[in-house]
Order: sequence, then C-alpha cells, then structure tokens
Amino acid sequence: MDIHEYQAKELLAGFGVRVPKGGVAYSADQAVYRATEIGGNRWVVKAQIHSGARGRAGGVRVCTSDVDVRQAAKELLGKMLVTTQTGPDGLPVHRVLIEEALPIARELYLGLVLDRGRERIVVVAHPHGGMEIEEIAQREPEAILREVVEPAVGMQAFQARELAFGLGLAPAQVNQTVAVILGAYRAFRELDATMVEINPLVVTADAQVLALDVKMSFDDNAMFRRPNVAELRDHAQEDPREAEAAQHGLNYVALDGDIGCIINGAGLAMATMDMIKHAGGAPADFLDIGGGASPDRVAAAFRLVLSDRKVRAILVNVFAGINRCDWVAQGVVQAVRGGEGGGGTHPYRAARMSILLDERTAVIVQGLTGDKGTFHAKEMIAYGTNVVGGVTPGKGGTRHLERPVFNTVKEAVAATGAVASLVLVPAPFCADAVMEAADAGIRLVVTITDGVPAQDMMRVKRYLWRYARERRTRLIGPNCAGVISPGKAMMGIMPGHIYSRGAVGLVTRSGTLGYEAAAQMQATGVGITTSVGIGGDPINGSSFVDMLALFEQDPETDAVMLIGEIGGPQEADAARFVQEHMTKPVIGYVAGLTAPKGRRMGHAGAIISAFGDTAAEKAEIMRSAGLVVAPSPAELGSTVAQALARRPSRPVLVAR
Repeated sequence: MDIHEYQAKELLAGFGVRVPKGGVAYSADQAVYRATEIGGNRWVVKAQIHSGARGRAGGVRVCTSDVDVRQAAKELLGKMLVTTQTGPDGLPVHRVLIEEALPIARELYLGLVLDRGRERIVVVAHPHGGMEIEEIAQREPEAILREVVEPAVGMQAFQARELAFGLGLAPAQVNQTVAVILGAYRAFRELDATMVEINPLVVTADAQVLALDVKMSFDDNAMFRRPNVAELRDHAQEDPREAEAAQHGLNYVALDGDIGCIINGAGLAMATMDMIKHAGGAPADFLDIGGGASPDRVAAAFRLVLSDRKVRAILVNVFAGINRCDWVAQGVVQAVRGGEGGGGTHPYRAARMSILLDERTAVIVQGLTGDKGTFHAKEMIAYGTNVVGGVTPGKGGTRHLERPVFNTVKEAVAATGAVASLVLVPAPFCADAVMEAADAGIRLVVTITDGVPAQDMMRVKRYLWRYARERRTRLIGPNCAGVISPGKAMMGIMPGHIYSRGAVGLVTRSGTLGYEAAAQMQATGVGITTSVGIGGDPINGSSFVDMLALFEQDPETDAVMLIGEIGGPQEADAARFVQEHMTKPVIGYVAGLTAPKGRRMGHAGAIISAFGDTAAEKAEIMRSAGLVVAPSPAELGSTVAQALARRPSRPVLVAR
C-alpha cells in the first residue's frame, strides 16, 4: 500500500522527523490560503500522486506570488500527470501540497527497506540525493552507505551516527541527522512499512536538516493492525478493477493482452501467463482467486475479467487442494448465466524414503476445530497422516474428528508425543502460534496461513534462532502448500492423488505450480520422495538452500526439481549452492517471464524489484550454475524425465 507525500510527511513528523512547513489543497483558492498560512515569498506547489519523477513531468512548480500559486494549482488539479513511473495513461491529480521553498545547501539520500536476502531492515544513505536511487547506484556505487538493523535490538544511535558522519556532515548537523534516521526507523517498525525513502534529505543554508520529499509503502498484510495507516489509502490512484478485485479477495493486475486468465495460486498464474506467451498469445490479466474461493468469488472474477473490452477468451486453470473445484465450477456457471449465488510402472516408482515427514510422524493441528482446520485435517487423516490431536485455546478436554483437543501446545506434546504441527490459524495469530509450538519443543512447523506481516516473520525467525541447532524448530511457510511424502503422509493442502512415490525431490515457492509439476511428473511415470512448498512471501521459514541440502543428503533422492519465481534472491542463492555443493542433477524453472516490472503478482514475494529480479535473469543464473532449466511450464514433467533418463542407473545389489 502506497500513500501520498503529504501523508508520509505527517506520519514522519509524528516520529520527530523535521519537514518543511506546508499543507494540502484541493482547489486553487485553498492553495493560495495555504501559502498565506505558511508565510514568506517563495513556495513550492507539488502534485500529489503515487509516483516519483514528478518534477521532470512538470508536477512540481516554484512560485513567488499568490498569482503564481493559484495558476500552478489550477494547471495541476484535475490533470492526468504522466511520469516515467506511471505508464502512458498517467495518474489523476486531485490534491496539491503547498510548502515553503527552502534555501538548499546540500541534497542527501536516505532510504529504509526490507532486505529479503538478509531478512532485516537495511538503512541506505548516499551523499548525493535528488535523483532516483538506481541512478545514484550507477554513478557512484562505492559511495553508498549501509547499516543492517538487528531486529532483536533495533536501530541504535551509533549506527545512525556512523551514517551521518559517513555523509560528510558537520558536527552540528550530525545530531539532527541522527534524529531523522532514528525517527524514520521507528516509523518503519511501528507502522509496518516496507519502504521509507527521504529523497532528498536536505541541509539548508542555515544548517537545518529536513525531509524535503518522502515516499512510504506499507505491508498490506499488516493493515489489520494499522487502521490509522489503512485509512490513508487513495483508491483514485489505483486501477479501479484492482480496487474492486481487492474487495472480493482477488489478486488482479491488468495487462495488455486479449486472453483473460482466472487461476488459483500466484506461481501457477504466472506460469500460465508464460505458457500463453510461449504459444504466441498475450495474457490480458493476472488474476489469482486465492484459496477457499466461493462460487460468488469466482463469479466476481469472471465479471472482472469480462469488464476488460480487450478480452476475447478466458482460460480457467484451477488445481484442487487449495480450492474446491466444484465451487469453482458453480462460479463459472453463475457467471455464464449472470445469476447470483450463495500409468505403467516406471523405474523411479519404487518405494522411497522422504525428508521431514513420514507415516510415523506424530502431527498436531493448531486451529483444529476451525473450518479450515477441520477440512484439511480430515484430508490429512484420510491420506494416512498420523494426526494425534489438535490445539484450540478454550476447547481443551473436548474431542474433534475423534482426536483430543488441548488448550496449549505444551499440553498436546506432553499427552501425545507430537513432534510436528500444522498451523491453520488466522494471520494476526500466526506468529504467536509458531513461537508457541517452538517453545513446546515441536521440531517441524508447517504454516499454511497467508497474509502474515513481514515484521511478524522477522520476529519469529529471530525467536527460533534463540535455540541451539539440535533443539531448533524447522519452519516451513507461511503462505505455502506444505509438505507431502507421497503415499505416506501430508501436512498441508496438497491434492494427494496427483503425487506418486519416486526418487525426485520437489521444492517450490508456488503451491499450485508445484501441483502442476507433480501431475506432469506422474503422467510421465516419475515419482517424488518429498514435495516441499516453502511459500512465496518475502521472508520464509526455510529457503531453497535449506531444502536442497536435505535432498542432497537423502540417499533415496536421485534428482531435485526447483521451481522459483520473480522477486528476491532465493533462486540465485540456490543456483550457487547447486554449483558448489550438489552432486545430484537439479532441474529448475522460474515463473513470471511475462510479469511487468514493479507490480506485485499475487503474494507478497512475487514482485520484480527496482534492481531487476526477472524470470529470464534467474533462469540464466540457473543455467550458468549447471541446472537443467525447463523451457516452459508445460514441460516441467518431461524435462525431469529427460534429465533422469540421462543419469547413469544405480547399481542393484541382489541378496544371495
């Protein structure tokens, strides 16, 4: 979620960051009144849209009289302002910010971001501001200053001082800059921001340090606990179709093609878009209906896609497990009617071992008595998983699905000997549930929950690391499909019938694209030892590298398939690990070849960053590291089968 510059300044001012005197105006007359309130004889009129590079597009005007202020406001208000970041259609200007014009002596850059590689907040500074950070990084990369914040203790004053002195500031300005940095950090942490950028941070002619321009973005998943921030959302700055989609719980991004897409799961959605492009078509949208989609939600998805006049056809690609396909079918019928609704044996099919989970693993379900807990626990029990009980605070002493229910995880562990837990609780309570499981001695936690705030996950991972390695809990997720050992046990929401036992380990960020890979492998006679969905959020409990290391050590896994997607460094890290440590063949695929830069595609992790995390780049990194890369999502299974066929067969020991 983005907000306007004037809103970001108001928030930062509440944390002690000095900003220029100013006020927002919705009309030319109000703009003149604001200038009179501010006083002086020089003002700046700034168009308020969710975009940078406004100055180059004529959206920032310096005025020296009331007449100039009135004229600038008249010209900007109601205009569609087109910048290098808005696209050709631009964004509407419904308000302007009137500020005092400062006598600027120096312009600096200051930014706070969530570093996905380090899983920490990183503060970035540069002695030259007023330009885009990409441009700064290209011109003088060696001058960029960085401080990594340890989440257990937060940003410290000495770190802020080091940055201030590194910027070459005079001693009198250092203390002011330290106050700005620490205030910006507190705002980042306490408001669940994902970015705070002050560009430029200026030093005035009278040696004052102020935030001249500010951008802030926030974690959508955390807005349930930040109503003061959520109410700042300006829907006029968003595509109206995307706003409508959000109201129905849909993830929608409009694109330029003519083939509408209605899919479940961000990874499968991106892969389907790639496949359309590969076949010579062009997707008209990215639309992920999410998990547990009702018929009404599916019907809303159809209406949304059909509202795009360019759409000539619609492709529906839905996998069971995360959704009930009968509900999806009902939604299709509703939309069409316009109504309203309430193989042979393969050498790799032999019995195999698995990592993480087997039929003996004692599993509890946190949130067992809820609707989702009940539904997925039934599926797990039917599959053969050793579900020994559940936890629902306040319902201890009862039974559900013929299993005992406990108030706490410690009680459940003591009574059942559980070593694994599936967390199926709402996002606001997920972090607490994971930490409770770890404290009770649970060794494997799988959390399916989506919408978990990134800062909650930072806190969880820090909590898990307080334990010694031999005692430490392994976390899979959040926002993942879970873990399945085909034919033995399942902790998650996979459709078990598409998984066959075999010798290939499968690890994927996307749940539904993992289903697609499993189904294709089954069709080609290739089976799986274990499939692990690590989740698509920016901060995961376990990484690709963690799972690759387990598969490399597993004597029954002959090869591994790794399915990545746009955004973040995990695929590159995995490729380096494969090159340096893996002896087994690894087959890779990266979803998102058609994803537009800078747009979130479903879950929080699937976004191409400003520095370039494209699918093509990641695929090339994989190839250079020795991975076999599937050319399209339609060839996942065949690529694995071909890679296995080229591998020398194992020697067979015959007992005499």
